[in-house]
Amino acid sequence: MAGFGFKVTRDDISPKIRGLVASARRPEPVLRAMGTTFMSITMGTFNDVGAEYRPKTWAPKKDGTPSKLQKSGTLSRSFHLKVTDKTATVSNPVIYAATHQFGRSPIPARPFFPVLDGKLTPKAEEKVMAAGRRVMLRDLR
Repeated sequence: MAGFGFKVTRDDISPKIRGLVASARRPEPVLRAMGTTFMSITMGTFNDVGAEYRPKTWAPKKDGTPSKLQKSGTLSRSFHLKVTDKTATVSNPVIYAATHQFGRSPIPARPFFPVLDGKLTPKAEEKVMAAGRRVMLRDLR
């Protein structure tokens, strides 16, 4: 009876395991890639191409025309990324950013962060996770 099998030696997998361990010890590159992707998606929600990443359709302006949230462009250009070994934080210091994200009487919410109910939207999650995977896979080489 013929047999078939594989033999895995320590030398075959050790470099890859070392790469994973290195990623786990220093997660900053993975978080930076994920944070950069999240920020890029967020900035993209201010144009028609990125509209698909918005958690909901933006309400039109009072005159009925489509809202772009781009009177001066300050809001869309003011995102910051801060990365540590534990977190990647995307923020916007513009004073009216929260008003547009969450709404405030009488201004309706026009959320630009691709987040719904405290979680990434499915399309955004797919892209952000793919960015993290790419960095981890690069460390396996």
